[in-house]
Amino acid sequence: MDTTPRRMHHLAGTRIDNDSILLQSVIGQGAYGVVYRALDLSSPPHAPCFYAVKCLARVHSNHRQYKFQQREIVLHQIASRHENVLKVHRVIKEEKYIFVVLDFCEEGDLFTAIVEQRRFLHNDHLIKKLYLQLLEAVKYCHDLGIYHRDLKPENILVCDKGEKILLTDFGLATSQRTCTDTGCGSSFYISPEVNGVLSPIGPYSTARTDIWALGVILINLVCNRNPWHKAVPDDETFVAFLHSPRYLLKLLPMSVEVHNIITQTFCLNPPRRPDIDTLIDLVQKTERFSISSEELGERILRIEAEERLDKILGVRSEVDFTVEKKMIHYGGLSMPAPKFNIEAAIGLMASPVPSATRDGSSDSDTDSDGPVTPEVAPIDVGNVVSDIEGLDLGEPRIHAGGKDGGYLINPGQDARNKNKTGLRDIMKPALRKLRLS
Repeated sequence: MDTTPRRMHHLAGTRIDNDSILLQSVIGQGAYGVVYRALDLSSPPHAPCFYAVKCLARVHSNHRQYKFQQREIVLHQIASRHENVLKVHRVIKEEKYIFVVLDFCEEGDLFTAIVEQRRFLHNDHLIKKLYLQLLEAVKYCHDLGIYHRDLKPENILVCDKGEKILLTDFGLATSQRTCTDTGCGSSFYISPEVNGVLSPIGPYSTARTDIWALGVILINLVCNRNPWHKAVPDDETFVAFLHSPRYLLKLLPMSVEVHNIITQTFCLNPPRRPDIDTLIDLVQKTERFSISSEELGERILRIEAEERLDKILGVRSEVDFTVEKKMIHYGGLSMPAPKFNIEAAIGLMASPVPSATRDGSSDSDTDSDGPVTPEVAPIDVGNVVSDIEGLDLGEPRIHAGGKDGGYLINPGQDARNKNKTGLRDIMKPALRKLRLS
């Protein structure tokens, strides 16, 4: 039997469950099912009750898709006992189809709230409130031994006038604590081990892959964009982040507190990522999530000044990041070196992130086509620091890999005659004048 969604679009107008529910119109489609808006015919005309009904093609028990259907339905039913998981009312099995009757959320998904409504821009209170709801839903699942594996804004619905979220779509969920599948999920949210680029290769923690995706979603909420295209060594921004976690501080308008959180969730070694309880604790203690464009511009200047001073002082990076024999070595792990020049990529501010679209990409047949959150408007640093004109910054330099002019702060002849360890102290007055310290 053909299980593709195109065979299920003709059911609008059909009555199911002993003629008690009317399928009205298609509101969504996944890899193996179609979702209809449906009317409860027993509800009064002046107060109609609507459902979201997911339609799946019924397959024989020996069909490869059968176990995936059963797993999705059972795990979602169990998880839906939580207030922040979309409720499963009942499951209706007919000759050709299985209908899963769910709550209907007319406000749409979190992707819409982020991209189209821009509801979370500089709204730290709402970011914290809804993100903690999501974390509590994931914690409930993890405590039950359920691991979602496809966490993304498109699989999170919004209701109660934007004050509540509901986790949904358990099509890729599993009860296995470890897994060896690669490419499972939506490309922007897949962790490196699921992308299959880490070695030594072995079973990975499904819970820790959810933690990685939650880090990406936090950036979506705070910054309205993704940190990179894909967590693989051919992605310039991802490799630059591995080389220096502070890289994202120059790229995204997030607070230092948020950066501390995502640095932990994006740990390349899965066992070192925080568990869900630790992540909840970190977010509960966070007071500020986003920063203004002006603050980001000032931070960019401060970090670049510090990096130049580190280079003068010969300070080595705290990150264990080396490249040799066509491999990147990072904290005891390794992955193939990319085709591009790593040093040049690290010198760049950032490669362009994906534009706003719901189309994702993956090498896996199980990819669920995740949304892409948009990038923020470019920061005009010149407007931020226009009051420093006339300050002697030293000899002009060209940023590595860039076309715009930069400045290498010149500590002066007196500084060169002193011990190098005193350069930072000598530079503090100049940095304060630049509003960089």
